[in-house]
Parts: sequence; structure tokens; C-alpha cells
Amino acid sequence: MPLPGDAVHALKARKSARVWKPEPLKGTLLSRALRYAAEQDTAMWAPAFREIPSPTAAVLAQRIQGLPEGYYHYTLGHGEFLAQPQILPRMEELVLQLEFGQAPVIILILGDMSAALSSHGPVGHRHLLTRSAAYAHAIWLSALSDGAAGTVFAGVIGSAARTTLGIDGFRQAQMLGVALGYAQDPSRSTDGAVQ
Repeated sequence: MPLPGDAVHALKARKSARVWKPEPLKGTLLSRALRYAAEQDTAMWAPAFREIPSPTAAVLAQRIQGLPEGYYHYTLGHGEFLAQPQILPRMEELVLQLEFGQAPVIILILGDMSAALSSHGPVGHRHLLTRSAAYAHAIWLSALSDGAAGTVFAGVIGSAARTTLGIDGFRQAQMLGVALGYAQDPSRSTDGAVQ
């Protein structure tokens, strides 16, 4: 699957997103970005690291067109968002930097640390982290080239991931996070007044 837009133009025009427009992110944009990342992982990383399962994406959706607010796992094979039983808390409770909690969506890249360590020993963590970083950046680049803004960051607070989202940190280890939405000019408030 090719990128949905001009990646070079998107990279030249990118800005740090710290303030988000209130409008929902297009669900089709999110689906394309997740699909692109999963396909890139399958083509580029899976052949070299057959013993390590592909990273997966956990989606914390606040404002996505066509997707109710909630906690989901994305599966490439079905191209769908599978609702998880955990109730999504206020996103600001999950992050250290509040601007990420205000994004329409946070995507957590999850990896199987158990399998990585079993197959490669201590260096397995580095392999899994590198592969997960490529996955996160593929999501980010696809979203950027499709008109969104975003940031790759450390992810949600570890204790919140365990207690609130049920991410155990070993078979399902949070590797990175990606916050996506549409950037708002930071010199304007949500009502359009200059700050």
C-alpha cells in the first residue's frame, strides 16, 4: 500500500502539534495509517525477525469519525477495530504531557517482550523497540501525508497501562505512543480569538 499523499511535502510542512482542533480525526485516515504501518512491518521486519510477533496497535479513541469513543485493538487481517472491555478513562489521566491527552486519538504500539527475549536474549528488547519505532513512525508518516498532525512519544504512564488498560508489560509491552489529530494554530484559542 503506498502512502496516501506526498510524504516529502508533509515532512517539509510539518509542525509540532501541541494544540489540537476539536474536530474529529477522519476514521479512514486512521485506518489507512494503521494498515500502512502493519503492511510495512510485514514486508520489512517480519522476514528478518520471524520469532518475534509483529507489533500491534492499541487505539485510545476520543474523537474519531465513525468510531465511538473507547479502547480498541486494531487487526490488519480483519482491517477492523476490536473493542476492548476496559472503560477508557479521561486521556489526561493516562499521560504525563497533557497535550497528548487532548489529541483525538492515541495509538499505543504493543510488542511481545516475552517472545523477543526468549528468541534473542537481552538484545531482543532492542530488536523489538527498533521494530516498534519503525511501526510508530510509519503510522505518523502516513497520517502526516494524509493531512493530519501528530507526535511519536513515550506512550501512556506505565501504571495506568497496567491497571486501567490491562497491558501487562511483558507479553503485551507498551513500546511507544502516537498522538494524532489536526493541529490548531497555537496562537488561536478554540473560539478563534488570538491569545
